[in-house]
This record gives sequence, C-alpha cells and structure tokens, in this order.
Amino acid sequence: MRRAASPLRLRSNAINARLATDTRPTSPPQNAVSVHVSDVARLIELAHGNEQRGFEILNVGSCDPTSPLQVAELLRLLGSGSTLTVTGDFRAGDTRNCFADLTKARERLRFQPAVSIGDGLARFVRWVMTQEVVEDRSALAQRELSRLGLGRAV
Repeated sequence: MRRAASPLRLRSNAINARLATDTRPTSPPQNAVSVHVSDVARLIELAHGNEQRGFEILNVGSCDPTSPLQVAELLRLLGSGSTLTVTGDFRAGDTRNCFADLTKARERLRFQPAVSIGDGLARFVRWVMTQEVVEDRSALAQRELSRLGLGRAV
C-alpha cells in the first residue's frame, strides 16, 4: 500500500526523482530569499532570550536574493544533471521578487544568517536522496490552477 505524501514530501521526492535529468519548466526569472531552518530556530532563540518588551516584526532570510537559474546552477555543482526551462508559467499571487531587510534583526538581536544558500541546498539534497520517490503530479497541478484561473500554463 502506497502511503499518502505531504506536499513537502511530494516536492522533495519530485526533486529526488529528477536529480539526474529534469526538463520541467519553471516560471520567468525572479529573485527570492532563502532561509535555512536552523537560522530560523536561532532567531527564535535570540528573540526568546531578549529582554525587550513588546512585539515587533523582524525579517529573517539570507542577504543574497537568488534566482531559480542560480539555484539550478548550485544544484548542478552539487551533482545534479537537471536542466531548467523557463516557460512563463506562474501561479496567481506569486511574488516575483523579494528581499529581506535584516537591519532590525541585526540591531535588536545581533542576528546574522549562518547557513548560505549553497550549504542549505547541499544539506537539502543529502536529505532528498534518502526519501522515497512518489509520482510527480506537478504538471497536473499547474493545469488545474490554470483551469481555475489561479495561474497560467503556457
């Protein structure tokens, strides 16, 4: 009996299944901010131990926005033979570019990200390689988003 997979497992297993060859399309070039879970945990620890009263919103993330093409290149350097095809597909509400301003986190908590995008991806790839591969249904999902008017499949 095949067990149900969470969305994270589906995503990671899809990556695992395609580490050797990938021709799946992606959206147009964009920049995103990454953050490793250990950096998030450290920021929470710093905030918990902070003597300041009240609540404040702080950004957490790397200081280096990274495009999908840069991520693909990092994965190639980690041994992936995957290729990336930019098609113009997108989901309604997708953020095209984002940047983390860490000024308040640095000033109030002395926070500095410790895990780079390259190191985080290397850790992720090692974990993905230990996961069971499940059926890739991402193309079906994109078509369904398009049918519902929540995205566009080219």
